[in-house]
Amino acid sequence: MNIIFTIIIFFAMLAVLIFVHEFGHFIAAKRSGVRVDEFGFGFPPRVWGKKIGETIYSINLLPFGGFVKVFGEDEGLSPLPDQTGGGKDNFDSARSFTEKPFYIKMFILFAGVIMNFFLAFVIFSFIQVIGVPTGIDDSVDSSDAKVFISGVVKDSPAAIAGLKPNDLIKEIQFDGSVVQPKKLKEAQEVIRNNAGENMIIVVLRGSENIEFNVVPRVDPPPGEGALGVELLRATTLRYPWYEAPWRGFWVTVATTITMIDGIIYLFSQMFVTGQLSSEIAGPVGIASLTGQMTALGISHLLHFVAIISLNLAILNALPFPALDGGRAFTLLLEKIRRKSFSTRSIQTVNGLGFAVLIVFLVFVTIHDIQKLI
Repeated sequence: MNIIFTIIIFFAMLAVLIFVHEFGHFIAAKRSGVRVDEFGFGFPPRVWGKKIGETIYSINLLPFGGFVKVFGEDEGLSPLPDQTGGGKDNFDSARSFTEKPFYIKMFILFAGVIMNFFLAFVIFSFIQVIGVPTGIDDSVDSSDAKVFISGVVKDSPAAIAGLKPNDLIKEIQFDGSVVQPKKLKEAQEVIRNNAGENMIIVVLRGSENIEFNVVPRVDPPPGEGALGVELLRATTLRYPWYEAPWRGFWVTVATTITMIDGIIYLFSQMFVTGQLSSEIAGPVGIASLTGQMTALGISHLLHFVAIISLNLAILNALPFPALDGGRAFTLLLEKIRRKSFSTRSIQTVNGLGFAVLIVFLVFVTIHDIQKLI
């Protein structure tokens, strides 16, 4: 996959996800009668900005995020003091975030998360119509079933030869014969019966057919198999448009539950071991995965975008300073204690939280680069 094309797809995906999230905050604030001072793509410093009406629309230097600056959001829960000056903020005090009821504030804060969930639902529903790559076993009769490599064991013959996960096995050439496997059993038997003999495996990787010379092991380690690969038989399932929303909804729910479990496990392991898990990916890792998914086709790419959208929704809902969930948690504490925190303390905590996130992003990015080298 051309690296320039991958970068373009990655930033296009990022732009859509950020826009959808921030548009949620933007439209919720507007509909709730709250003044929006700035709608920003990326994080400051500002590169470009244009004021339309009362809102500045800006593009900022750090592209991995975005923000909506809502009038009065950092003032805490309590209303603005009654002032009689002639400034715009005094005139607009009724349109301040702080003047709105508690439930309206929560709605505005979580609107971005809601939009990310909604985007994932729309994508999952659309995928049901255009086709869902689905794993099936050999007992299922399917004329268009294909056999993929779903995993490669480290230092195995497959790994040494250069075979990779998601490679589609087109054919296996051995001893003057050719097999185009449509079932797992066909591929497994050919590999097992030709252990110790050279064979050529032709795979489709992206849009390119690639040949690999490999010799299956005669006596492989337990559980690894002669070639050292995990195989998956898959076909594409399509559903009528009227079934798509229902199926898309349940895919969204099931995927969300799975991702929450995974996030809890990954972060708990990180705190226990003090090391970043290889499963955690930052911008560089996501860009690399974007290229891989693009090569596999539109269904895989859209599925990946939906996964990232859900991931953004879940992470933003966490009660951590500078995130939507952290701001909502602050409002909840103020509601419980019936007293607002000072503007300075809120800004300090959010600033520290943002700094921690930036440092974490740097570490994850370094981790991504090390994995690619």
